[in-house]
Amino acid sequence: MEQIAEFENATFWLKEENNNISDSSLQQRNNDTSGASDGDYPVAQDILYVLNLYYLGGIVVVGVLGNGKNVVSFIISRNERRSPSYYLASLALADTIFLAVLFIIWLNHFDIELFSASGIYHMFFYISSTSSCLSGMSLFWLTVVIYILPQYNKNPFII
Repeated sequence: MEQIAEFENATFWLKEENNNISDSSLQQRNNDTSGASDGDYPVAQDILYVLNLYYLGGIVVVGVLGNGKNVVSFIISRNERRSPSYYLASLALADTIFLAVLFIIWLNHFDIELFSASGIYHMFFYISSTSSCLSGMSLFWLTVVIYILPQYNKNPFII
């Protein structure tokens, strides 16, 4: 019984201590900086900004062109009835959607702030999360169709 009473006293004391923290002490803690500030590494920040500006833009352009070419070639080719073509086309389409969201975020460098609005931010976050999940699922099922199913079926690629 004594241990239960001690435990109750300890939890009551902890609750009281948490309630007694003043706003000024919280503000003082938030104002204390233990890490590096923004002005400590100006050269590194400039290099990262330039890399982000040009490298990210190049990735988006090359990725959209390559994925677009892949989608067209998988759908138009004579192997369009084979299931790996569908999985590769869905993988390229999901990656293109993710790159489109990345492009919209990249436009913030040019003061085109489409990503900053409240509802738009949530929509783009949902679209990018869904497309990355679909990309992983397409890759998984492509692996299953190409490497696992041929062991159990004589002609697994014909739908």
